Amino acid sequence: MELENHQWVAVTHKNTDNTHIHIIANRISLFGEVYDTNFVSNWTARVAEELSRKHGMTIAKEVKAERKYQKSI
Repeated sequence: MELENHQWVAVTHKNTDNTHIHIIANRISLFGEVYDTNFVSNWTARVAEELSRKHGMTIAKEVKAERKYQKSI
């Protein structure tokens, strides 16, 4: 995510049926540069999906689609 010059922490979160990770990061780098957040939500969603597939995890979109399907039955 190009955060090597930023303070950040990643936490594994297990309060749901699906383990997931939260990343909290400073937008201002250690050198005073501002992290560009334009399109960050789309980009992070894509990266999260790629990492999930790489590590054999369930994709958030798949969970959402499955729950929607189960509610309609």
